[in-house]
Amino acid sequence: MRVFWSQLAEDTYFDNLEYLFENWSQTVVLDFIKEVEETMNLLEDNPDIFRWWDSKKHFKVGYINKHISFYYSFNKQVIQVHFFWSKHKDPEQLKKYIGDSKKEIRRNP
Repeated sequence: MRVFWSQLAEDTYFDNLEYLFENWSQTVVLDFIKEVEETMNLLEDNPDIFRWWDSKKHFKVGYINKHISFYYSFNKQVIQVHFFWSKHKDPEQLKKYIGDSKKEIRRNP
């Protein structure tokens, strides 16, 4: 199964990279990139590997490391990564991302 990233997933991935570049070492940045690649490879092979985030089963939440997670959904053909989330961000932003992603799911089931 193929993994696709929404525009928000790309934006939030690069936001996290930017934060790491500005505040941490190059080693941490490269480790993050590698962790994302490895996790996406696992996800391709087993989209059910992570737990459901909500009771209505709109999203699953996967973990890149102890600071960064990602939200995704899937069907028989495709895995859609909706966004990456740093636990240090404002929880209100998480609500907005989830609302926007639910709208996207309804437009593109």
